[in-house]
Amino acid sequence: MFALLLFLLLLLLFRLLLLFLLFHLVLFRLLLFLLMLMLILKLMLTLFLLLLLLFLLLLVLLLMVILMLVLIMILMLSLFLFLLPFLLLLMLLLLLLLVFRLLLL
Repeated sequence: MFALLLFLLLLLLFRLLLLFLLFHLVLFRLLLFLLMLMLILKLMLTLFLLLLLLFLLLLVLLLMVILMLVLIMILMLSLFLFLLPFLLLLMLLLLLLLVFRLLLL
């Protein structure tokens, strides 16, 4: 009778040990799943931030090109406005030369 009671007690302890190990195995798998999920989310966030940084760099580059074109246009306009009196004077001289040639004929 005592041996049967001891055997049942050992069987109960063995079942409790198996239940404990199964619980820890499920807990370990859950922890591993959460760790993998966090790693995937971290990689996605890193990729998103890299794409955002690339987009911002392209935007800055585009703005710099537009600014450079505007500055070139302003420079050309100022150069043209600076040279405009001289061009008008040259055209006036050419017109006078043409008039004198026509008068000489």
